[in-house]
Amino acid sequence: MKFIPYFIACVGLLTACTDGGTPSSGYGRPDNFQPGTRPYENAAKTANKHITNMIITNDAQAVDNIASLLKGYSGEKISDNLEIADAAIQIAAGTADVGDIDTDVLNPALYVISPKLFSACGTDTDVASCIDKWRNENTSDMNKRLEYLREWAQPIDINDATFASTAGTILKFAVDDLGNIKSITVDDTEYTRDGTTNKFTSDNKTLTYDSASAADFKLSYSDFGMYNIANDGTAGQNIPFAGGYESRRIADITTVTEHLDFDGVAVGVVTNGDKSLNLKDGTAHLVFDNSGASPITTLGAKFSNWYNFTVTQDGIESPAIKFDKNPTQNITDGFDPSDNGSVSMDIGYYGPAGIPTEATGTVQYNESDGIKMDVAFGVKG
Repeated sequence: MKFIPYFIACVGLLTACTDGGTPSSGYGRPDNFQPGTRPYENAAKTANKHITNMIITNDAQAVDNIASLLKGYSGEKISDNLEIADAAIQIAAGTADVGDIDTDVLNPALYVISPKLFSACGTDTDVASCIDKWRNENTSDMNKRLEYLREWAQPIDINDATFASTAGTILKFAVDDLGNIKSITVDDTEYTRDGTTNKFTSDNKTLTYDSASAADFKLSYSDFGMYNIANDGTAGQNIPFAGGYESRRIADITTVTEHLDFDGVAVGVVTNGDKSLNLKDGTAHLVFDNSGASPITTLGAKFSNWYNFTVTQDGIESPAIKFDKNPTQNITDGFDPSDNGSVSMDIGYYGPAGIPTEATGTVQYNESDGIKMDVAFGVKG
């Protein structure tokens, strides 16, 4: 398996490269950094988790977080907190040119990562070598801090996130000045958030946004799931969607890596005329292989109440789908695909610093006079 050099360095160093930068233990704060201090909390970021697990951080939240991490720091600090945050993230990721960072930024940045790191390297004559040595001896702590800082101290604007649905609609969030998700727009219709729930209203319509990125499967820079619009209390069809931050999307995955192997979750719905079947217990497995003459992408999806399927796309050729016609479960009458329908697949790869750590996408299968399948999926390494 071959990667570009930066990706090799990242895989060797960062746990965050496998989970998209989201803390691995229930959004817990890294411990053993500043004993006796209460971790930074923010009501807006907590409330937003009722809608999506994507990282949403505005400038004010990042500034406040850095201020909380610098409590107890007695050195000179005359620089901007956002500048300190950026330096700390680069240092933790191993991408910083330490010699080019001013002392009044470098020292508080070291303290933000760990007071122990600041004590060990803040006055060292060769700071860069000292940091490398400390990282090698405290790899787990450094990785945890990088995960934490990327979620809590690196501004990322939710207005940059776009989601496309299998119905052809585009979804976008908006936040208020405090960072709370306040509304969602579907094409030209804006729905206002109902309290701190995942429901949004517009006149007599209620939109429910159901992210499939749940407590045991978190994505940081993308999201997927299904939304439903109820009109006067009557629910409409579930509509799968997927997308994420354009600023964290990998524009051309073929230039970044030769191989990816991701696992995750799939959700969706199958219709046949006026009959509808919501797919249950979906899993997804995505393989990207660019070692041959052309890149091959393979997505496998499994469900507890319908046929499993595999979609394969070779280069720029149209994707092909294959259904497993030997299911272990009973299939509801009227939901038996013919294998002769058309299929489309759209995938977006996302991650920090151009490194693919997660992917979301949609698959659609359509028979001219029968089954129609719409699926959204999310995966990570």
